[in-house]
Amino acid sequence: MIAGSGTVRHDHGQTGIESGDCFLFKPGQAHQLTNDSHSDLVILVVADNPIGESYHYPKEANVDR
Repeated sequence: MIAGSGTVRHDHGQTGIESGDCFLFKPGQAHQLTNDSHSDLVILVVADNPIGESYHYPKEANVDR
């Protein structure tokens, strides 16, 4: 995290994030970053994903069963 604050959703729930924080997600591990503040959320992403790779991780509450 370079600047701002927000929330990261991960396997174990949600965690507040702020400038100076760092985290790692393994390939295929669901996650979502949300800017829930009034200022810009500036992040640095380092990844080695193939071009065009993307995933969709629906929230459990929205999954049809």
